Amino acid sequence: MNDLLQEFSQLLNEEGLLYGELLAALESEKQSLLELDLKRLTGGLEIKKDLLCRLRHQERRRGELQAALAARLGFPAHNLTMKRLAASLPGQEGERLSRQRTWFKAIVGRVRALQRGNRELVAHGLALTRSSLRFLEENLSEGCVYHAGGRMQRTMGAGRLLSGSV
Repeated sequence: MNDLLQEFSQLLNEEGLLYGELLAALESEKQSLLELDLKRLTGGLEIKKDLLCRLRHQERRRGELQAALAARLGFPAHNLTMKRLAASLPGQEGERLSRQRTWFKAIVGRVRALQRGNRELVAHGLALTRSSLRFLEENLSEGCVYHAGGRMQRTMGAGRLLSGSV
């Protein structure tokens, strides 16, 4: 039992550190979004993919350990939460797991909040882009070429074009 608890505790620490790395990657992603740094944003996506893959593996392993602990403690595996596990352990073991649970819950909450904020930044940028495109589509006359100096020239059967720099 102690070996399982020690392995479970170590796994929680490792998983928490991965979430810490993910938090840093999300902070960098937020800066990239604010600065419109597409190169850094693309590189950050690869880092996030790698971290999420590693986290999935850790979470799978945590579920296996949690099921083994549940069997040893006589709980149904699907009902054993970290809170219930900490409450069922005596003395310092229970307190330590409770502290780990609180720390783990806090870092996962920060990751979720930052991810939600980044999603909102992307959605806002997308809405602005769509609005700009809609404005251009509605206000450009068909069959005209708009020159840099402001002159508009009608053409026969041409599409919507801009000439020179805008």
